[in-house]
Amino acid sequence: MSGFSISSEQVYQHYKELGAAEFRSLIRLYDDHKESIERLSVAAHFEILAAYTEALFEIGEYGRHLAATKEAVELSVMNNIKIHKGKNIFQQLLYRKSQSHFRLMEYAQAEHILKELIKISPSENVYSKALVKVMRKRLPQKVKTTRAISVALFIISAIIICIEIFAVRPFFNTYIPYFEYTRIGIFGLGLLVLIGGDTRNYIQVQLDVRQFRKQVRADKIKKLHERHHRKMLR
Repeated sequence: MSGFSISSEQVYQHYKELGAAEFRSLIRLYDDHKESIERLSVAAHFEILAAYTEALFEIGEYGRHLAATKEAVELSVMNNIKIHKGKNIFQQLLYRKSQSHFRLMEYAQAEHILKELIKISPSENVYSKALVKVMRKRLPQKVKTTRAISVALFIISAIIICIEIFAVRPFFNTYIPYFEYTRIGIFGLGLLVLIGGDTRNYIQVQLDVRQFRKQVRADKIKKLHERHHRKMLR
């Protein structure tokens, strides 16, 4: 807390005077005068809190951002705040939350949030693209295996190169072509295994996300039809 006290209205005025990119100044203002900010009207309190969460994200304070986002989401839900500055604030907060989890390498949490966002808004492409990015980071066992195999092949190729340089070339010139073909072949095989495994995973993730969106849309249409049918029966 700061060593002096100012009124809630003065805090809000200071907030309004800050520039759009003065993230650290905004964070200091909020941290120093949180109690005064909480005494503002709900709209003003939420306005500063939303800006505060965004500022934390922008400066890379992802752990603190997650904590502030939880508070902002609760405030928006309790007070039915849906639109803020022309945007769906609930979705925006959750999307930023998923990005913080991603940057903290908490891929399972990021994936869960993004899937929930797709369920809310399946037509929003940015959520699907983010989900693809997250799922590619969550490597399945098959990709881990192909990468391990490729690394092993690269190591074998490197060993063959060492043998070729220190033993074959000085003493067994006639065997040089065989060693060259062998190391090149093994290195090429390792490269193919690496590219093949990663490419297959990329395609599979794209298909999985596309199928998930398709299923979400189908479920929404089904619920609409069921709702319409119930109304017709009344």
